[in-house]
Amino acid sequence: MENAYDVIVAGASNSGAMAACAAAEKGAKVLLIDKQGSSQFLFRSFFAALNSNAQKRAGIKVDKAKLLNFLTLFFQDNVDERLLWTWANHADETANWLEDQILKPNGGVLRPQKDAHYETIVNTAFNTELAIATPDNGWAHYGEWVLNKAQQLGVTLKYNTKMEEILTNDQGKVTGVITSDRASGKKTQYQATKGVIICTGGYGGNVDLMKKWNPLGYKKNVYSDGPRDDGSVFLLV
Repeated sequence: MENAYDVIVAGASNSGAMAACAAAEKGAKVLLIDKQGSSQFLFRSFFAALNSNAQKRAGIKVDKAKLLNFLTLFFQDNVDERLLWTWANHADETANWLEDQILKPNGGVLRPQKDAHYETIVNTAFNTELAIATPDNGWAHYGEWVLNKAQQLGVTLKYNTKMEEILTNDQGKVTGVITSDRASGKKTQYQATKGVIICTGGYGGNVDLMKKWNPLGYKKNVYSDGPRDDGSVFLLV
């Protein structure tokens, strides 16, 4: 079927593009969609990991248990520790993949950053930050490289395509999505035989959702995130 895929990924930036690559590398037929006309400049220039090859080469070793205990305490236990441990145990895999499959072939480098030095318990520092850069310390705009990699792996990329509805069967299993074309408004139904991955960003640019789900964040923040983080997908799930 023309509109049938194994995996559909909504959101074509960091997590979405890499998720699409991961699924395609395992042999899945993948559709990657994004409501914007482009996403290559939405990729973050820094991210955090533990025990990556780049950090090992730099002699950096972070105490994993100490870090997670600090984060849990810092957020007063208002955090899902399973997610923290998933990041701590597996972020290095993403870092190594990014370095080997994306950066090195395109002349980029993954560079551990020197962490700030703090003395207080509240501001304890951990050397987890990695910069995605060029050999001369410039910024590596690597989004295009990741998206090119996805398409080389056979991923179908559709821009100006907004997810409007998540389809489920009688048992509640997700079976696909309905999208709309940004220009024409035309709706299209896609089947996903193995699942839908949602990587559409947050709701920091939606005042109503911030007030409802993160009132403390709304109260404390004195800025608004980008308008693309409107939280529209949160209303679908």
